[in-house]
Order: sequence, then C-alpha cells, then structure tokens
Amino acid sequence: MFDTPPRAVAFDALCADDVERCRAECSARDTIEFASCALELRYGDDAASLELARSLFDGSGVVVGVETSPTVEAGHLGELPISPAPPVGPYRRHLEWVVESFRSVEDTFAALAAKAPRPMMFRTRPYALRFYKTESRSFPSAWAIDGVVAYNVEGPLFQGRDGVAATLFHELFHLNDQGHGFWSVRALVDTYAAIRTQCGNDDACLAPYAPDETRVEGGTFYAFDERVDDVREYAADVALRWFREHEAALRGEPPEAPFRCATPENLTTWTLLVEEFFGATDLLPPCEEQS
Repeated sequence: MFDTPPRAVAFDALCADDVERCRAECSARDTIEFASCALELRYGDDAASLELARSLFDGSGVVVGVETSPTVEAGHLGELPISPAPPVGPYRRHLEWVVESFRSVEDTFAALAAKAPRPMMFRTRPYALRFYKTESRSFPSAWAIDGVVAYNVEGPLFQGRDGVAATLFHELFHLNDQGHGFWSVRALVDTYAAIRTQCGNDDACLAPYAPDETRVEGGTFYAFDERVDDVREYAADVALRWFREHEAALRGEPPEAPFRCATPENLTTWTLLVEEFFGATDLLPPCEEQS
C-alpha cells in the first residue's frame, strides 16, 4: 500500500490556482477523498486525462497537479518565467508517458526486490507531480524537492517515453537522496572532485566516468559540466545507470561493459550507492569476468 500524500502537498498541487472552489467542494473530506475530489475538479473537462491521473493516484498515491510558482531558477540560464500547464489536451501525452514510466519502475523494483540481499531503501514514487511550462523549449526539464517532482511540458528532455522515464528516475533519486540527508554530498564529494580536477571539461577524459550521454549545450557531460558542478547530479546519473543496466539484466541482456568496470572511481561510487539505496543489489558479473 502506498503512503498517503501529505494533505498540504496534495492541496498545493491540485488547488493552489483554484483555492476557493477546492475548499468549498473538497476540503471537508479526508486526505484520500479530498485528493480524489480535487482531481475531479482539475480534470473534469478532460475525461482521458482524468482517467490517467486517477490511475496514477489509485495505483501509487501520486497526485498530478500544476506548478504555480511564477519563476524557476535555471542554473546558468538564470531565472526563467514559468506558468501552470495541466497535462490535458495536447499535453496529455506527457501524462501517458509518466504513467507508463512509473509502472515500469514499480515492475522493475518488484522483480529486483525478490533478488535483493537486503531491503531496498528507495522510494519509487513521489507524493506529487506538478506540471508547468516555459515560454520556449528550455531547461530545466524537471526538478525535485520535498517529495514533489516538477515537470516542464516544454522540456527538451521530454520528446518521448524514454526521455521521460530516464528523467523521472533521475528526479526520484534526488528525492531519495534528500530523504537520506543528502547522502551524495557526504559520500561522493571527494570522488567527484577528483574526477573534475583530473579532467576539467575535457570530453575524452570524462567519457569513462560519465554515467549518461546527456550534455549541457556548449559544454560537456551533464554530470560534470562546470556550470552544473553538483555532486548530486553525478549521483543521480550513476543511479540511473544502475537502473538501466539492471533493467537489461532482468531481460537477460546484461551490458557487455558495465559502467562500474570502466574505472576504479566508477566502482567506488557504484558500490557505495548500491549499498545505501538498492539493498546491495548488483546482478552484473564481476569486472574481472568481463572480456
């Protein structure tokens, strides 16, 4: 059974731009009934989106609403104006991809939990998704904090289901990292700093350490670009690489060259992360067995 989302989180996601009607029609109910009522208000004019939002809430307890902040801090891009963007009509495809992606995460973790040496200390869902849009196709595609993932329907990473699935898992890791007291800042900062010092912005040098091919426009790998410069992003990308390689292993297609085998630093980071979040689950063969 999923955790009930905090009432304040559900209210902010579903009602923050329609407070009076939400209070009048839904506030006297308990949290689950309140969220169900507020979903009806939010998506009542789009039956297909309502069905998707209900399926996500009924299956995982995730409420699907909107982001109401007027701006977002976009790192080196500065502060950008944003606006709420309910996943209805032409944006409904994003909600379809989200539902598919979370189901895939749940199915994969259920399969891995049966093989895990210890309980996996990783929450596989946020409390809420809040959809927004930038004026043009722009980063950030998403961010995550305090149990909530914000999702940009104009985000350049969201051109299809694969990009959505990868980004959502990356953001899920951020929520879990925060839940573990920002573990990555304590555990990985020395390894991360050593890689950055050794390679700077040299793509060729960074390539063996990069857990994902995503690059910053005009820069280098996202995990190491100097304009990002955040060990938490490196950790989230390694977690995503673990997830991708284990999806493949469950299909009977383990990678011929596992990420953890490429460098000693990769193995150190991988081992620490898997011990902390994934119940020491590593289904890939030892590095010395790789040809």
